[in-house]
Amino acid sequence: MSKILTLTMIKNEADIIETFVRYTMQFAQKMFFIDNGCTDGTIEILNELIKEGFDIVLYHEAAVFYEQYLLENAYIRKIARENRFDFLIPLDADEFLASTQLTPRLCFETLPQEKVTLIKWKTYVITKETDYSEFFLDSINHVRIKESVTFTKVILPYEVLAREEIYVSMGHHTVDSRNGNITSENNQLYIAHFPVRSEKQIHLKIYQGILCQLMSSYHSVVAFHWRKLIKEFEHNNLDVINYSQSYALPEGEAVNGEQDLAIEPFDYGWCTHSIKPQYSEFRKTDVTWNLFKLAEIICLKSIIDDRIMRDGQRRVLVYGTGNAAKSLFQYLNRGRYDILAYINSDEKMEYGTFEGKLIISPKKIGCFSYDNIVIATSPEYIEEIYNTLMSLGVEKEKIMTKWGLMRELIS
Repeated sequence: MSKILTLTMIKNEADIIETFVRYTMQFAQKMFFIDNGCTDGTIEILNELIKEGFDIVLYHEAAVFYEQYLLENAYIRKIARENRFDFLIPLDADEFLASTQLTPRLCFETLPQEKVTLIKWKTYVITKETDYSEFFLDSINHVRIKESVTFTKVILPYEVLAREEIYVSMGHHTVDSRNGNITSENNQLYIAHFPVRSEKQIHLKIYQGILCQLMSSYHSVVAFHWRKLIKEFEHNNLDVINYSQSYALPEGEAVNGEQDLAIEPFDYGWCTHSIKPQYSEFRKTDVTWNLFKLAEIICLKSIIDDRIMRDGQRRVLVYGTGNAAKSLFQYLNRGRYDILAYINSDEKMEYGTFEGKLIISPKKIGCFSYDNIVIATSPEYIEEIYNTLMSLGVEKEKIMTKWGLMRELIS
């Protein structure tokens, strides 16, 4: 049977992430996630699923805002270098791969290895009858059948990634290749898309999306439909049902009543394991709280972006705020190293200062772009801190002890 991997960039997907994983792992062997600064419980839910035994790899990129095209293409290459598989599928957390005939798993046995497969998008929408309190795959069962522009999504074979220089487009709708068209269409598989699930979810999506786009290297290029929506928010006249039914339609197009919708319950009866969520208690649904946490990340990121670095200077975070860290400070202050912040596991100390620098909790490490983390504590705590850093996704090559740094300084 084909070995299938998936790649997903996530930013506050707690309402859907568990169902997405439980469903997708019915046909995939491994799932890769790029955390772009989740604050709503998404990461806690993924960690619970990892404890259950799901093969999930989590990368943290909170220090980079909304660079989806660049990040995803970089990680596609990384996964292809480090793993052997048959197919890699870039998916958003609201996209559920399904089949019109066979189960998705069996459909992969018919896909070509020499071409990128394109499959179509099917948009599920909410209506005035939708009950948001219900399990969304059961409650959102209207499909939009008016599609003047049909979006596609890509399935990437390992052989193509190993052979061709390709770039997956923003949204994973197609690929660019130096060797021309290397795609073929498949009508058995499709993507069931659930972009709008509640009013809270769409408010957070738009608010955080605009802020992150403003912070990205796109330099304030905010998508038109988001600019339009924020004005509707401002005047309290957002029609969530209309927004759902018009999602991704070209400007000026709209669903024209019931004739443009069809009742089509999403079929997950083929799944051999339950896909219903078990960790709803981890969800943080308050929009104000999540926007505050996003603002925290923006502020921490600005600490880095506003710094002027000397040639050859390395950015470091120092884990520890005791005597070991204090004695290290005099050596790091020689100009070879720029201390971004100090780390302390006691969250009550967060946002205080030590030696004139900000103190952060370990959870905020992912907000920083750094060259090294230096563990500057008593020897008996080094192993515990090392394990903490590894669990947070810190690359082991970037972890140094005080003594390792001292050896480097005098060598």
